[in-house]
Amino acid sequence: MTSDGFPRSAENTFDLRFSPSDLFRREQAVLSIVLSTIAFFVSAYYLKRYLEDMGIEKGMTRGALIFSIALLISYVVALAADHLAN
Repeated sequence: MTSDGFPRSAENTFDLRFSPSDLFRREQAVLSIVLSTIAFFVSAYYLKRYLEDMGIEKGMTRGALIFSIALLISYVVALAADHLAN
């Protein structure tokens, strides 16, 4: 028993040691998230400008289209970042 009354067992202990490959994978994941977030907002901005120049009115459909295409672009950027990191 520990001082707080809980039994000490194997599942209550944490191993905070990481191998270099674990840290490298975490850095890859962070890089992928950062790049895909930037790609999402940049592509949404340019898609919005492009659709405004075409004269398409603001609305739910246009917003959903911008979101869908920007999401697709951000997924592609994340996949490319993961592929290039490996």
